[in-house]
Amino acid sequence: MSESKTAHLYDRQASAAFYDERYAHGYMDDWPIRKKQKIQEVLRSLDLPQEGIALDFGCGTGVVTELIAQTLPSWTVVGTDLSTIAIATARQRYGKRQFYAPGDSEFAGKTFDLVVTHHVLEHVYDIAEVLDEIGRYLKPKAAMLHILPCGNEGSFCHRLCKMRKGGINPQLGNRFFFEDEGHVRRLTTGELENLCARHGFALKRDYYTGQHYGAIDYFTKIEPHLIPRMTDWSQGIDAEAKRKILWLGLYLRGIAACRSFAGKFEKKWWQMSKGSKDRLRLSLALPFHLIARAVDRRVTGKALEEWNTKKSYRNGDQMFLYVTRNGF
Repeated sequence: MSESKTAHLYDRQASAAFYDERYAHGYMDDWPIRKKQKIQEVLRSLDLPQEGIALDFGCGTGVVTELIAQTLPSWTVVGTDLSTIAIATARQRYGKRQFYAPGDSEFAGKTFDLVVTHHVLEHVYDIAEVLDEIGRYLKPKAAMLHILPCGNEGSFCHRLCKMRKGGINPQLGNRFFFEDEGHVRRLTTGELENLCARHGFALKRDYYTGQHYGAIDYFTKIEPHLIPRMTDWSQGIDAEAKRKILWLGLYLRGIAACRSFAGKFEKKWWQMSKGSKDRLRLSLALPFHLIARAVDRRVTGKALEEWNTKKSYRNGDQMFLYVTRNGF
């Protein structure tokens, strides 16, 4: 989808059709395990009541709805989404949970203690209208947890975008150039805090990930296909930027290659029977695997250390904003 087409996603009907088509082809079918662990850690840190009712707003196929329910076992957790195809998939996958499509009569009038949005607000057609809609689902004393890309300055990705021509697009809500085509904005902490304040919510707790090593970990492990576009040195704003982007591209490609090799080697090694000739041949590549595995472990370890020690630093690429109203 071109940027001109992406701009059409500010329309509700266009968004519904766009995401129906995406979910029909496996969109957001699952999330990386470390991502899920961070969500669980954040939820457990919020000092929520022992019991309550929560809404996963923009639940997609229900992966995070189920995660919330597992993390808060005494809570009732339900999901809703604009895409009817996503809701149908969620009902099939997680039959013991309740999922609602827009207009479902049994969903009308329900109110919740907590609303969670997970990678939703960067996609929605009209954020003010959607927050109004969320507000109608909330009790007077309630809370929201919003998880989404972060537009604050100083992150690995923000620094990269500042070195590139057209790296940050003000016509599309300051979206970063490499982002998913469905993203129509990238909010800062302050921007989202102000939007929530209009509904009487105050920021109570905020966490961030992807300041540096977290971003390197993600892109070299989960989305290495984005690296060539992200590090196209020809788009640098000047000679110095081009040099830095070129070096960064080589660095990220090297890490991604090591991590890919380590994963494939281990999978192949354990698939082979002991004493097989193929396993003997594969053992010749063991020295390369040891190097690749060391690189993989270092990146994983540095990303985890960053999360454990810097989750309060606002120069992250992703943010978790917990806001409350009326002393929740």
